[in-house]
Amino acid sequence: RWRAARLGTAAGVVTVASGAVAATVALSGPGGPGAGVVTGGTQAAGPPFAHLRVASGFSLRYGTATPEALVARAAEHGQRWLALTDRDGLYGSVKFVEACTAAGLEPILGVDLALAPERVLRARTPAKGGPARDERSPRVTVLARGAASGLAPGLGWAQLCRLVTDAHLSGERGAPATSLDRVAAHVTH
Repeated sequence: RWRAARLGTAAGVVTVASGAVAATVALSGPGGPGAGVVTGGTQAAGPPFAHLRVASGFSLRYGTATPEALVARAAEHGQRWLALTDRDGLYGSVKFVEACTAAGLEPILGVDLALAPERVLRARTPAKGGPARDERSPRVTVLARGAASGLAPGLGWAQLCRLVTDAHLSGERGAPATSLDRVAAHVTH
C-alpha cells in the first residue's frame, strides 16, 4: 500500500508517523492526516496526492531505483509532486531535484531516520513458540518545506541537513539515530 497525503497547509518541517511512532507535526489538509491512501502504484481518481515515502538506490538495501527512474515513473503516471525520503541521508537529493526540474515535477525532500530508544532494552530470546522481538528502532519520516510555502529560500533544506548531521553525530558509527525532541528542535513553524 502506498501512503499519500494532500499538500498545502502543512506547517514547518513535517514529520509523518512511521511504525508505532506518533507524528510530532502531522500533515493537515481538507482530508485530514494521511488523506488520500491509495493502493497500487497508479494515481486514483480524486484529489491530487504525492507519494511521501520513497527510497532510491541511495538507501542501501531499501531502494533500487535511481532518482531519475523514480521521477520518470512519477511523470508517466501524471503526478505533480514526488518526495525522496532516503534512509539516514540526503545523498540522492541533488540528482532527484535535477530530474524533477527536467520532468516538470515539484520535488519534496525528506529523510527517513531511526529514533533512538529512550531506554536500552536487554535483548532476549523469545519463549518457546513465542513471537520474536523486533529489535529495530522505530523510524520517522521528516519532510522539508520550500520557498513556495512562505519560508526563506533554502531554509527547509538547511534544517533538514542540520537534522541529518545531528542524527549522524548523536548515533553510533554507522547507525545514525535521532529523537522526537531533536526533530522538534529543527522544526520551523
